[in-house]
Amino acid sequence: MHKFFLLFLLFTFSSAMAQTGGRQANAIILDTDIGPDYDDVGAMAVMHALADRGEAKPLAVISCNKNELVVPTIEIINTFFGRPELPTGAPKGTAAPDQRRFSEMA
Repeated sequence: MHKFFLLFLLFTFSSAMAQTGGRQANAIILDTDIGPDYDDVGAMAVMHALADRGEAKPLAVISCNKNELVVPTIEIINTFFGRPELPTGAPKGTAAPDQRRFSEMA
């Protein structure tokens, strides 16, 4: 449910920017829990679309997920959208038991 709210918020922000005459883009650091589900890919796509329109300036994409595949996944998505240089990050350590499934599914 919170992912839908994030997308709604981003679209609302986008509409507000268009209505104000295209002021300077707001900086965004996207915090994602990307993992075995794909809803965060949609949030990243919205962020990149807003950046393409000049309405947002992505500074970084970070994740709270400790899985070792999270940062490479974020980097692949950023590269697909033409921003391979966008900084990424995630905490170090061992993934929680429910997050290990992500590795097993790959």
